Amino acid sequence: KAMEDHNKAIELDPGWAHSCFNRGITYVQMGKIPLAIEGFSKVIEISTDPLLTANAKSMLSRLNQ
Repeated sequence: KAMEDHNKAIELDPGWAHSCFNRGITYVQMGKIPLAIEGFSKVIEISTDPLLTANAKSMLSRLNQ
């Protein structure tokens, strides 16, 4: 259900970086690391929130270890 909600939010507003971040977290929990990396990379690309961008970079760093 969470993934459906994230996907719907992104469908309605593809530029909403918080939904992309949350979907990335859900992908991590599901073990879908390549999709999580893609999601966090998208956050870095579109976010105007410095804290959210920093969190996405931190997640990418962890996933790329």
